[in-house]
Amino acid sequence: MQIISTIPRILKYFIHALSFLKYLLYIRVRGLTIQVYACITVMSYRYSSILSLICLLLGFSCTAPEEAEKEEKAKAAASATTVQATQVRHDTTRAGEYYYYIQGNGTFRPEKEIQYKAQAEGRVITLHGNTGSRKNAGQPLLHFDSKEATLSVEKARISLEKAQLEYENTLVGYPQGKANAATRDSLLQKLVISSGLAEARHELKQAESVLENTRLAAPFPGIMADLEVVEGSQVNAGDPLFTFYSNGNLLLDIHLLESDLQHVKSGYPAAIKPLSQIDNATAISGKIRHINPRVDENGQVKVVIETTATQNLIPGMHAEVTIKIPYPEKTWVPKDAVVLRSGRSVVFTIEGEKAKWNYVETGMDNGREVEILDGVAAGSLVVTSNNLQLAHDAPVVTQTNKN
Repeated sequence: MQIISTIPRILKYFIHALSFLKYLLYIRVRGLTIQVYACITVMSYRYSSILSLICLLLGFSCTAPEEAEKEEKAKAAASATTVQATQVRHDTTRAGEYYYYIQGNGTFRPEKEIQYKAQAEGRVITLHGNTGSRKNAGQPLLHFDSKEATLSVEKARISLEKAQLEYENTLVGYPQGKANAATRDSLLQKLVISSGLAEARHELKQAESVLENTRLAAPFPGIMADLEVVEGSQVNAGDPLFTFYSNGNLLLDIHLLESDLQHVKSGYPAAIKPLSQIDNATAISGKIRHINPRVDENGQVKVVIETTATQNLIPGMHAEVTIKIPYPEKTWVPKDAVVLRSGRSVVFTIEGEKAKWNYVETGMDNGREVEILDGVAAGSLVVTSNNLQLAHDAPVVTQTNKN
């Protein structure tokens, strides 16, 4: 009987447990595991205090999913609102005359240069200047002891006079027949040789040349350099004396790749920057004088640049040369505007406040600007910085360009 009397109470608790179990299974679907354990606890205990605890847990479990969903939405909204616009610099796609630049390095040399060497053995008597001395045309440079050379000239003149007398004596006894002019001239020439007159004339010219070489004078306005002797020096034939070079225009020899030969012509302007003045913003103007019509073993072509701006310049100085070659009717952008994406050239244009991805076909590249054959129209604003990781339609804000 006691067992029968407790059945209603058991059924009551069982019915309550089933109702809680139903709600907890709903929460289980929402993904919260703790409620299932709470359900098992309710089924194991029949006391009201435990049921109250379960109700408290159920109340928490009902509100937790809603708060998590709200939090997730808040984070998404915050993420959407915190996307920052990329700061970029910009420039304009230009159209018109385009300049192709070819660069090279070279060494200055004078337009005229003579390396003087001793023609015969002798002693330096007078040196008319030092290294760096400037001379006008005709001014003396150096005098050798000319005594022996003077004696040689006098001796050669005596020998010539003897030979002349011998020739005249032979000519007096020579029969004057009726030979034609050609035959007569041939016979006279033989008399000149046989009498020693021809040899005497040659020896006199040689002696006079030696005497002349004892006095060196400036052949053109120039500068003395590389002086190897002093007054009183004894020299032998072939010994170096000094160098004399013109103080006018300087030339600059540069070597360009044969692939650049198609772009250059005589007369094209060139900007020259000596390494000694590399910090000077102003380049020296020059132009192409001539192009050597031969490619050397290194695949290079010699190009000669001339300049009239010789102040503070001397032969042997090194310089950087940029040849500026004009091409009409080209469209181009700054080189920094072109980036590579998947092996293709891309230029980002600015439309409104967004960057637009444009595939472009490029042409000439002068190291500063790139020719655009297709893809971007002239006048378009293009991104020139922070464009390596830029995406299509990405928000951008422009900065002031820095020169």
